[in-house]
Amino acid sequence: MTPAVANRRSALGAVLLGWTVIALIAVLRDWHLITVLHFSDPDDVLRMVQVRDLLAGQNWYDLHQYRIAPPQGVVMHWSRLVDAPLAAVILLLRPLLGEARAEVAAVVVVPLFTLLAAMLCIARLVARQLGGNLVLIASLLMMLMLPAMMQFEPLRIDHHGWQIVAVVAALNALLVRTPRGAALVGGLALAFGMSVSLELLPFAGLLGGLFALRWWRDPAAWCWLVLYLDVLVLGCAAFFALTRGPGDLTNYCDAVSPAYLAGLSVIALCVHGLALRPAMPRWWLLAGLGLAALAGIALFLTIAPTCSTGPFARLDPLVRAFWFDNVKEGMPVWRQDWSVLLQMTVPPLAGLGAAIVLARRESGRFWQEFALMLGGAILIALAVSRFSSVSSAMAIVPLVWLVRRFAQLLSERRSLVQKLFLGVLLTAVLLPGLLLDIASRSYDKINPPAPPVASAQAPTAEVNGACSQPGSLTALARQPQGNVMAQLDFGPFILLHTPHMVLATPHHRAAPAMHDSIAAFLAAPNAAQILIERRHVDYVLICPDLVETQMYQDRAPAGLAAQLLAGHRVTWLEPVDLGPAGGTMRLWRVKPQPGRNSIASPSMQ
Repeated sequence: MTPAVANRRSALGAVLLGWTVIALIAVLRDWHLITVLHFSDPDDVLRMVQVRDLLAGQNWYDLHQYRIAPPQGVVMHWSRLVDAPLAAVILLLRPLLGEARAEVAAVVVVPLFTLLAAMLCIARLVARQLGGNLVLIASLLMMLMLPAMMQFEPLRIDHHGWQIVAVVAALNALLVRTPRGAALVGGLALAFGMSVSLELLPFAGLLGGLFALRWWRDPAAWCWLVLYLDVLVLGCAAFFALTRGPGDLTNYCDAVSPAYLAGLSVIALCVHGLALRPAMPRWWLLAGLGLAALAGIALFLTIAPTCSTGPFARLDPLVRAFWFDNVKEGMPVWRQDWSVLLQMTVPPLAGLGAAIVLARRESGRFWQEFALMLGGAILIALAVSRFSSVSSAMAIVPLVWLVRRFAQLLSERRSLVQKLFLGVLLTAVLLPGLLLDIASRSYDKINPPAPPVASAQAPTAEVNGACSQPGSLTALARQPQGNVMAQLDFGPFILLHTPHMVLATPHHRAAPAMHDSIAAFLAAPNAAQILIERRHVDYVLICPDLVETQMYQDRAPAGLAAQLLAGHRVTWLEPVDLGPAGGTMRLWRVKPQPGRNSIASPSMQ
């Protein structure tokens, strides 16, 4: 066995060891939630609903959720690329374990598989640039990068983990020595990532900018950018054909669509034209690349003019105020709590600092380019907090060197005080949010805070509170099938655990139904009745523990939600006794009105 082969096997063993430790901890910690499919995020819940529909016979290219805002339903912007591995695991294990246990296996296997894929991509970067003996540190660091790690935990089956895999796979293009190889690695990885979620479009632009910088530095390096754009465009077109097909050519603003493909193709063609004279003056090259980008954007906006302000800019003001403006993961980092803010920013910034130091110490362009990519990712994460999961995962590579440097300093120090100081400093770099929480709790013990006041600003429960327990939803499932108007975040849980339909869920393509649901809960009972009848609602459900419910009470004390929770009688509603199993859930049946027809979703007819 050659030393190179031995090193690769050793690095692989270190990754598998680190992954096994993380997987065991995650599964044992959450086993009581895993076995009953008790998701904590509505997106994960709706993802499982979408997978169930696919396995029940819904067309691969049909992304409607017919049980949301029936009878028309809502076309989701999610990709079948994320559904496919979940469905594959369920199909494979269903004959052996049965449907329910196969689903439990899927929500464990798929997130942990994506975790392993991400760790392998990161390990390759570490092994090539820092040494295979440091791969175990890299593997264990993943457990401490909390914004990233939470996207790989069991039950976390939405697309965010796949985004991280796409990015760290694309970063391996920085190691490839040939333009064709780099284009295949980076272009295909980001074409996959953009097809999973268009949120990776800015990062794909970052990698393109990096290849443009190579061209700027060396006219002979034009092929890196040209081939990357070719693979990116062709990859996006292939994944579009695979997951969307010719049946839906709508130019959506929130997913890869014909308008995006046209814009990217124009950019690629213009760059091909520039490559006919690769040795042009640098400022001409810069101007040409800028014009190519503008040409692509202009064509995109010509085809899809409504996308000029983004997919969320046209949200109804009521939906924006009660939903979008309260989705913390979509806010800038400075809108987060301090402990969360520190955890999202400090480790990536420390990684960026380490990459800059390495770029100055070592020859070659890897660390320079890695620092540029990580810096760009941090800027994206500052604007949109959820991207911090990507920047945190990227930061692991240079943080490995930083941890080794701390370990060396610790071994050199004899003073216990110095060792403690270095240990605390390293903890502050890797887990700043944890240190702040510990300090805050210690302070609260010395100076107890005033009792919190229940309000929309001081919520008493999260979406995974008492109402969304599968047991309480079983009580709801026993009721005759109907269309339920409930809190937005609660809607996916109803779809997963009951046969009912829901008026709305917290997904922006359902914005008209979201507006009517919010407006009905805020309106006086008589006005709410008009909205409810127009939407053919059969049940009104309220979970008192949710933040959304408290917002309705605070905003409209005379509104339907507040009146029902206060125990006031509404003549057109009939209370439904769910028994002790229903927990805190409150349910009312809409009394039949003359001339009112019931509805059923197409998938149930």
